[in-house]
Amino acid sequence: MNRMRLVTGPILVVALVLLVLLDASLCTLPGTQVQGPVIFLLLLVVCPLGAIELSWLLHDSGIPGRPWIAACGSILGVLAMTIASVCMTDPVDSTAVLGTCLALIFCLAISSALPARSVEGTMSSITSSLCTTVYIGILPAFWMLLRQEHSAWFILGLVLVIKSSDIGAFTVGMLAGRRKLIYWLSPGKTWEGFLGGVGSSALVGMIMGFWLVQDSDSPAFGPLAGLLVGAVMAIVGQAGDLIESMFKRAAGRKDSGTLLPGMGGVLDVVDSLIWTAPVAWWILRLI
Repeated sequence: MNRMRLVTGPILVVALVLLVLLDASLCTLPGTQVQGPVIFLLLLVVCPLGAIELSWLLHDSGIPGRPWIAACGSILGVLAMTIASVCMTDPVDSTAVLGTCLALIFCLAISSALPARSVEGTMSSITSSLCTTVYIGILPAFWMLLRQEHSAWFILGLVLVIKSSDIGAFTVGMLAGRRKLIYWLSPGKTWEGFLGGVGSSALVGMIMGFWLVQDSDSPAFGPLAGLLVGAVMAIVGQAGDLIESMFKRAAGRKDSGTLLPGMGGVLDVVDSLIWTAPVAWWILRLI
């Protein structure tokens, strides 16, 4: 698996850089008003795939649901957040868009039980649908909100800060991991790996602070702020990884899927990016 990870990982990194380059190029075209068209399309592809995986994880843990409703919920979540942030100027309208999104998913989950002519599992199905809408629809859509305020290269830098935690935690954990972090939830994670992840993200965040200090399209913070933001992103990202481990543990699975050889499923790759997006948005907004 580690050998396949060495193949899949670089491919994903190159693909991400190319997509960011395309996104930055499209936004320089005359008449372009909406930032992040490529990131928006990427969310519309990645989120439904992750929602389907999450739906099956919930199903295997005893919570029935329908993958197609999960996929629809994730798409509606991304659309609602994007429309509310990009197209709406009135806070009331934005709130109405988000509320309508959740109401539509609620109605879809209820109506899907009608053909079976049974109420058994209906409440669980509704819970599953709303869970996937929020978890892999609304939360990842914060990346689109971040893109409206910052450059595509800043977004890439932030992703690298977050993912460097995964790399640091894995490397330090393999080399020096002794004390289990939460043995009953994720036996492979250690305190040494956790601290290694925080340290690597803090280092990359500090480097990012040096790089962005002259960028007028990025928030005005330097290396020290970059170091602190990197450390916070590492903690939140690893918490997001543990949340996904909770879903997999309850379902009796090691990976969320098999789409990405050596890495598992989509959720196994983006788990640390889900919760860090809203936290990063709020931190940068406060800065």
